[in-house]
Amino acid sequence: MKILLPLLLAIFTAAQGQVVPTKSKKEEPIPFRCDRMAMDGKNYSVSCQGNVLIKYDTLLLCCDTFSARANKDWEWQTLDCKGRVRAYMDDRWLWGDEGRYLVGDEKLEISGDPLLKQGRSWFTGSKVEVYSKTQTVQLIKPRGTLARDVDTGKRPKVNAKKLPATCPIPFRSAEINNLPTDGHSDE
Repeated sequence: MKILLPLLLAIFTAAQGQVVPTKSKKEEPIPFRCDRMAMDGKNYSVSCQGNVLIKYDTLLLCCDTFSARANKDWEWQTLDCKGRVRAYMDDRWLWGDEGRYLVGDEKLEISGDPLLKQGRSWFTGSKVEVYSKTQTVQLIKPRGTLARDVDTGKRPKVNAKKLPATCPIPFRSAEINNLPTDGHSDE
């Protein structure tokens, strides 16, 4: 019965398009949208495929496939995205092949040819880590361009109660793939 009640609660709320964390730091539901979803109560996980869009606190995350892992009390631990990952968090735009959000640490990791845009500055490397609590970013093997002026461009506005039908974050384009580098290579 201990497992059944949280599972039934999660199934009921997931059918309505929200995954409800129980006893987590954030008591709000996690609004999401996708084409197909499966739940595994035995392994405390949820997976989505196709046109995935997730809104959690200051994070907007889009990708092709998504999985969320919880502990035995259905408190969300990790949110994982794969395939054409696009994210917006704390005035930072991110792209990559894989993304992971560690709920307790409020940390977003982007890997697989990651790209970060902050203001008018562009960065790439082997991994980007954004820490929401401390408003800091760490880059592994970074390269890119630093700009002094602030980007006043549009930011995605997403209402958690009514998610858009498609992800408002643009795909990574050829223009943003051609970052100026400092002449160093990863080899």
